Amino acid sequence: MNFLTEYLVIPFIVFIVAYLCMRGMGKKAASEMSGIDLMIVMIVGTTISEPIVTEKIGTAIWYSVLIVLFYILYSYLELANFFKRWITPTPTILIDQGEIIKTGMRRERIEVEELIAQMRIEGYTEINEIARATMEQTGEISFIPTEKARPLQGSDLKLDLTPTYIPIPLIIDGSVQKNNLHYINKDLSWLEAQLRPHNLEVQALDSIMLATYNVNGFLDLYRRQDKKNE
Repeated sequence: MNFLTEYLVIPFIVFIVAYLCMRGMGKKAASEMSGIDLMIVMIVGTTISEPIVTEKIGTAIWYSVLIVLFYILYSYLELANFFKRWITPTPTILIDQGEIIKTGMRRERIEVEELIAQMRIEGYTEINEIARATMEQTGEISFIPTEKARPLQGSDLKLDLTPTYIPIPLIIDGSVQKNNLHYINKDLSWLEAQLRPHNLEVQALDSIMLATYNVNGFLDLYRRQDKKNE
């Protein structure tokens, strides 16, 4: 291998292949990547740099492309409701109405000090200021403040504060969220009764992008082709 090939051609090919691989993996920022996303990035980075050391550029390119294809297949499987529940982690509640949920903390292996540090970053100093803190699928912690701790809004000028209510998803992408149904002490029979006025059945929900349980105890339905709820 001559000087030009070793120090110019191979590094250039490595750069192009790495660029194409990252484009193929999508536009997620590092902060939005899940554990599997970061693992794939590290594997591809290690594999694609192999020719610089071993001069086996063909093998490295093949492995890198194959890994990216596997990742793309995994991404499509994440969109399928049947596979989603097995390969996609679910959000975990860490704080509920000012109370730390110990089971959630143990599940995500988070120390109280780390949780408090994240609260300070978001501008909260007291646990009782938090209505809900959730470890999201990306690994980030989201905080929803109580009605007294949230920023001032136009409706607050009337000084008629109402309790914070978080709509609970009961249907996501046509899939019934049975855990959430159990959380609100409802069952499939109740859900069927709510869907009946909309000419929908639990067995055929492909047209529903999202259905949430609202503060009045009813469903807000968002169809795939609609821009507003029913």
